[in-house]
Amino acid sequence: MSNPLLKKSFLAGVVPITPNSFVKFTASETVGLCTASTDAAIGITDAYCDPVLGDRLDVTQIGIYEVVAGGAIVRGALVMSDANGHAIPWTTGNWVAGQAQESAAAGDLIPVKVF
Repeated sequence: MSNPLLKKSFLAGVVPITPNSFVKFTASETVGLCTASTDAAIGITDAYCDPVLGDRLDVTQIGIYEVVAGGAIVRGALVMSDANGHAIPWTTGNWVAGQAQESAAAGDLIPVKVF
């Protein structure tokens, strides 16, 4: 279940950018896929996202939106991005991207509260 409260449109600054994935800023008003747990995730891409370089895409920045799970996640756990922009359990010293609203296995779509 999704409940996006704030969506913003950005330009694809680095591609590929996959659907239901965490993204980060790459330059002013441009985003790219998160590729490390230390990346400062700014939100989650829409389910129909498949931009080419310079295309506009919507990113949920506040609220609840579904992201692909990169591993097993327990409901209520803080999550971060893996190298594919997918949600994995947060570990100390890395960027917190949100909080899992349901438990999931790798490959599942999981609702995450975006901070």
